[in-house]
Amino acid sequence: MKRKDCQDRQLHQAKPITLPMLEEACRTLENDNSLRTWRTVWRMVICYFGFLRFDDIKRVKVSDLEEKNGSQGPYFRMKLIGGKTNQLNRPDHVVIASAPGPICPYTLTKRYTSIIGKTAYLQPYCLASDRTRPDLKKGSIYYTSALADLRNVLTGLGYDGNEFSEHSLKRGVATDSDAAGIPENEIQEEGGWTNVQTTRRYIDKKDTKSVLYTRKLIAKLL
Repeated sequence: MKRKDCQDRQLHQAKPITLPMLEEACRTLENDNSLRTWRTVWRMVICYFGFLRFDDIKRVKVSDLEEKNGSQGPYFRMKLIGGKTNQLNRPDHVVIASAPGPICPYTLTKRYTSIIGKTAYLQPYCLASDRTRPDLKKGSIYYTSALADLRNVLTGLGYDGNEFSEHSLKRGVATDSDAAGIPENEIQEEGGWTNVQTTRRYIDKKDTKSVLYTRKLIAKLL
């Protein structure tokens, strides 16, 4: 099987991870201080809001984060290293912004980096002797470990973890954006896709219709 055909199959088989699912995942941090859980939930949030995949951030270190203040509040500018950054129509960084509501990517990043320290990779190994601390002698975790962690978190929330992959986060934000009525050209620009056909492959229209139906129903009942 050709690599592109394999990637297409993986993409279409992967269910999207949507914003309500991220909220559930963030709530697990209230009772779990393990680095593995923090590492995974942080990645889920950042990859969702940044239209990223694991490959885009696996080589990024805490030192590649630059904290700034803007008119809309404080934020981080995160340099992207590796992945498909150079192949896509997007800059070499993403903004980790402040946001109201239960999920604030900026606040979550502040808390997460205070746990792993200034010299660590953003996806570090855990110390064998202390699973709450990073192993600074090793590099970033492998994709297989990251995927296993992602599926474990989702399984713990009551989902079938095997139905999701690292594509699920980018699919989720594309699907949620489409359901929110954001034009396809804007979704394409944020996602870094070179054409609208690729953008549409990431949008799960079945989920979009379900989200819109739920909103209409609630509007009718309230």
